[in-house]
Amino acid sequence: MAHAKLSNSAANQCCLQLKHAFHWDVSHPPAALVLVVDYENPLVLQYSLSLNAQAIIGLPFHPMGVMSNLLLSLQEYKQTRSMLKTIRNLELKLSASEHIEKAKQCLSQSQGISLENAYSAMRQQAMERRQPIGELAKEIIAQHRQTQESNST
Repeated sequence: MAHAKLSNSAANQCCLQLKHAFHWDVSHPPAALVLVVDYENPLVLQYSLSLNAQAIIGLPFHPMGVMSNLLLSLQEYKQTRSMLKTIRNLELKLSASEHIEKAKQCLSQSQGISLENAYSAMRQQAMERRQPIGELAKEIIAQHRQTQESNST
């Protein structure tokens, strides 16, 4: 779990300095981020939000709340990470599906077969090659483009 300490001395400058001193990849955070602050102002809160901090703990520490903040921030981080992984997988599946549809159209057009038969042929070939059908679809699309370009010249 990562943490950053924000002090109350020149809070406005602190936020600006931290932006340069503390790099945090908001889109792919490497850990849960819990900020420790001893002064709370709108700039500190805005900076906390821009980092997607999972929790803010104020100084001085109070035994009540530190552990719960840490546990909740870790749970939120794990859930966010899981959702991002799911989103990436769904995006890959959607992309493969789009390629499969386009490849079916290419095969149907070039070989004069139905879309269903084109899909069956692609599926059979992918299974024989032990290759994901989405990758095969990309190859078919590339071959179709090459054929069209060579025919047009």
